[in-house]
Amino acid sequence: MGYAAESGPWRNFYLSGAAELRNGVKVLPSPDTAGPDMVRGMSTDLFFNFLAMKFKGTEADAAAMKYNFNIVLPDVKEKVALIVANGVVTPRIGGSVKNNVTATITINRSDLNKVSLKEASFADLLKSKAIKIVGDQNAFTSFLGKIDSFNFWFNIVEP
Repeated sequence: MGYAAESGPWRNFYLSGAAELRNGVKVLPSPDTAGPDMVRGMSTDLFFNFLAMKFKGTEADAAAMKYNFNIVLPDVKEKVALIVANGVVTPRIGGSVKNNVTATITINRSDLNKVSLKEASFADLLKSKAIKIVGDQNAFTSFLGKIDSFNFWFNIVEP
């Protein structure tokens, strides 16, 4: 099927799957696709939508989470409401949650970029008081524990 497929992408899918069945997936170092320029260039909307996409909402304890976070980014003068419910994270850019606020997190966007680039961790920023959390800090750290880190090399055919 791979050699007979007329579509280039479909031919690649078939041949990549056949190569995986014959040789397995080679474990190679993952390329770093999130460089400093890319992270700094992401809008706040895109950044939090990407964060929402990485949430592991299918896990049982994640599906039971019901949190309302207000995120304040003072250095760029922006606010984000993160609503976590039913295994889904819904970011609302420019808004804030009025009722049942679990926690309000104040962090500079530049510090958020450092976390994304693995130049700092939330724990380090909490210790240095670069992040202020008013409300349930444990809820926010349990939410962060459900943010996935994708494996770049994954199986195409095999489970």
